[in-house]
Amino acid sequence: MGKLKSLGSFLTSWSKRKIGCIKNKIGKLKKKLLHLQGLNPSVDTLQQEKVTSDQLNEYIIMEATYWEQRMKQIWLKTGDRNSKRFHLSVQQRRQKNNNSSLQASNGQWITNPGAIADELISFFKNLFQEDFNVRHPSDLQQSAFSMDDAANLSIAATPTSDTVWKVVKAMNPFGSPGPDGFPVILYKKCWSIVGEETVKVHPRYLQHC
Repeated sequence: MGKLKSLGSFLTSWSKRKIGCIKNKIGKLKKKLLHLQGLNPSVDTLQQEKVTSDQLNEYIIMEATYWEQRMKQIWLKTGDRNSKRFHLSVQQRRQKNNNSSLQASNGQWITNPGAIADELISFFKNLFQEDFNVRHPSDLQQSAFSMDDAANLSIAATPTSDTVWKVVKAMNPFGSPGPDGFPVILYKKCWSIVGEETVKVHPRYLQHC
């Protein structure tokens, strides 16, 4: 998808050039604001204070938005703000995603990272191997699992643009981003721009399903 790749490259360059490190920016603006507030009031200092305060608020919103996406928690919209609770939740998610132990097929628990990796590889290799003991129906036409031609065509049909758009609209806008790194909200807000390319990409993936 050329448009999204170009957008990703542009945003990465723009972020480094225009925004930089948000945390450092906030720290510098806070120091500048404190300095201005310590000066004798004047038209010039009050104007600088207002400009600095507005810039600080913008970066605070950026930081809150970053943590909102990082946390991927719907309860963020209920009124919570960037706090220790946020950071603790991120840490808990990282710990949850980290498998420090695993119960092997023989029932024993293993904690060695190498042994865990070997156990997972062995499990999925066996999972996707063909089981020759499975008995398939001798007559698929008489099977309870058979489908008529209309149902079969419906399942095999390529989703229409309206179908894809309905799925996108139903997704959590701030959920986990896809392989391209973009959250769902980008597709919702910019569907008129990226929707056509997004719909065209789906048949390519369906061919490999």
